[in-house]
Amino acid sequence: MSLDGFNACAILTELRQNTTGARLQKFSQVTEDDFVLHLRSPGRTDRLLICLHPDRSRFHLLTDGHPPAIVPN
Repeated sequence: MSLDGFNACAILTELRQNTTGARLQKFSQVTEDDFVLHLRSPGRTDRLLICLHPDRSRFHLLTDGHPPAIVPN
């Protein structure tokens, strides 16, 4: 199932508390469809995984590190 605009809006609303006031510190492409955004807020850094694959699209915060990139950045 693909991620449509309504579901993406609902997910981003839930993530707003962690992303409000944060600045993009780093943007990494882990695989062809997976991206990791490092968002820096005062005193913390959050990592947001975004998968843009048509069948496995998702957004979620990572608590552990992410695997090394398969495709060079």
